[in-house]
Amino acid sequence: MNSPPKTYADWIESLVALRDAAESIGRDTSARPSLPPVAEDAPVVVICSPHPDDEAIVGLLPYRLRQEGWRVVNLAMTLGSRFEEHGRRRGELECSCASLGFECRYPFEDLSGGFLRASKEAQREDALAGFGAVLDDLGATIVLAPHLADAHPTHVSVGNFVREAIKTLNRRPQLYVESEFWATMPEPNCIVEATPLEVSELVRALAEHEGEVRRNPYHLTLPAWMEDSARRGTELVGGFGSSSGAPFRFASSYLVSAIDSEGELLGHRPVLWQTKTLFRSRIRV
Repeated sequence: MNSPPKTYADWIESLVALRDAAESIGRDTSARPSLPPVAEDAPVVVICSPHPDDEAIVGLLPYRLRQEGWRVVNLAMTLGSRFEEHGRRRGELECSCASLGFECRYPFEDLSGGFLRASKEAQREDALAGFGAVLDDLGATIVLAPHLADAHPTHVSVGNFVREAIKTLNRRPQLYVESEFWATMPEPNCIVEATPLEVSELVRALAEHEGEVRRNPYHLTLPAWMEDSARRGTELVGGFGSSSGAPFRFASSYLVSAIDSEGELLGHRPVLWQTKTLFRSRIRV
């Protein structure tokens, strides 16, 4: 074992060396943590993923719920804009979902995002109706989608589309959860702690997107992103300077809203969800 760094320069050099060495890991096929079986009447959380890989990047909350026996269904809203890569990305996505114990479904025939670009009102209404039927069939308790200022155009479009679809449902979810990646949310109200093992499982799932991480090994930056989320989230949710803020090492931030009978979003009390508590004890479901 190397000796502890004695200067910050030594520390940074060691971080860079570890980060570079991690690029050689590739797909991690070691044994995965066991997950409980999903009961037939298990509550359902649906992830509306703009791209393959979002299910892992923002997947901490769903993964924590999966560990509590929830059914997690990832809806692939697109497979990216390059049709020639859809086969590869679909295979990688299904491996990533399987790694986390998630189901994966494809709610649209056009997986290049054509439903988001529908220029005619009738086309958009058809897309909303079809997507709404998928959500109704799943009977989701929680729907997760990007927040409306998540910077990437597809993320923003998916966030708007899902919000619109919620209003058409016959059976409305109890909670709508917004996630962040390309741009942080100014006022999240839910911070979810992650253990080092949970972070490693998300990184492992993200590494299944081999073609993407070969281009840019962004899976190796996920721990740093989640460490910064812990820094921001405990203060934003727990209160600036609050001594009651949980000392999380890793976390993800979300914005949780209740859904009224008209499909409108309502406020929710702040939630600091630590690793040793159950979701139902931390949030109104």
